[in-house]
Amino acid sequence: MSDFADLLDSNGKLLEAGIEQLASMGADGLSKVVLGIDKVAGAFVSPAIWASKYITSKDEPSWVDVALWGGGFTSAGAAFAVSALKAYFEDDQRRRFYAARADEPKEQRQGIFPVIGSSPHASAMATARRGYTVWLNPNGAWLAIRDAEQRPVCDYQPARSTIVIRPTIPFKRALDGLLFISQTP
Repeated sequence: MSDFADLLDSNGKLLEAGIEQLASMGADGLSKVVLGIDKVAGAFVSPAIWASKYITSKDEPSWVDVALWGGGFTSAGAAFAVSALKAYFEDDQRRRFYAARADEPKEQRQGIFPVIGSSPHASAMATARRGYTVWLNPNGAWLAIRDAEQRPVCDYQPARSTIVIRPTIPFKRALDGLLFISQTP
């Protein structure tokens, strides 16, 4: 047996690990330098590792590995679509907030903030239970208001609203320590 074959045989796993690391780093660098893209590196890592394993031990990737690797490309399209859709809705929510805030008197606008959550009406009620006046603008944006010292404003009357939720006055605390609220259309 040659010296190189003996070296491979006695240090196969160590060499394999080193080659895998170099292949991974090379794939990462290649995608950054040649393609100018950071995120593509992951797509090259598995084939580089498969190649290094084939060189060191003649191991071939299983069909499951190849299928999972290929499936990553289809999921990337779905991930992009979901990200784009989420960005669209967040931008739409932001536009609605700014338009709704513009409906209110200029001197009050600085204290107005959006009420956002996976369940907007539940988030609005939770915010009102903490002492804020919360309202639904006709454009669909939920808003709340605080004063210049960042304290809740409980008695604000919005200029345009379809629903107003605020703490009941005089304040009454529920068993959980939060305030009772009332809702008016």
